[in-house]
Amino acid sequence: MVNHCKCGCGSIIPDKDKRGRPRSFVMGHINNIRIYKPVSKISIEKRRRTLKEKYPNGKPAWNRGIKCPKEVREKISKKHLGKKLSKETKNKIGDAHRGEKNYNWKGGIYDDKKGYVWIKTKIPELNTYHKKYAKRANVIWYENTGEIIKYPYFLHHKNENKKDDSYKNLVKTTRREHFFTHHKK
Repeated sequence: MVNHCKCGCGSIIPDKDKRGRPRSFVMGHINNIRIYKPVSKISIEKRRRTLKEKYPNGKPAWNRGIKCPKEVREKISKKHLGKKLSKETKNKIGDAHRGEKNYNWKGGIYDDKKGYVWIKTKIPELNTYHKKYAKRANVIWYENTGEIIKYPYFLHHKNENKKDDSYKNLVKTTRREHFFTHHKK
């Protein structure tokens, strides 16, 4: 027995498929039927208002909080292996995670291995070893005296606590003087 497609196209189809199941549509024609009733503009606005009340900052992503399985991550990394990114794309990626936007940002302050505190500063004369950072002690000395500490001299902490960078705790010394303050006979 032969039937017509129920989408209204007029195509003739067999009543059963290869597996013996009843058929009503030509393959792909089920999408042509309008299953949903028409929606009025009022109901759309009402739905938008309820969504804004429910999610004031926007609806969260469907996959938020779900971790990607290890196999999927490996598959994605293999897919991207060998692909070249343009300089523009690399710069965009870099800018998205630079400075205050970085997940590891600590307010422009960090401690080095020797115990000194470094801060981000815009005074280029103070930036000796790093492009944008200077020792906090040197910045405080510069703010109080207007003097930049250069090679033969450096700052000594009176109480020997390198994190205590108050102006009263700092003394300008040479290497030789500093050696004798710590190694008295």
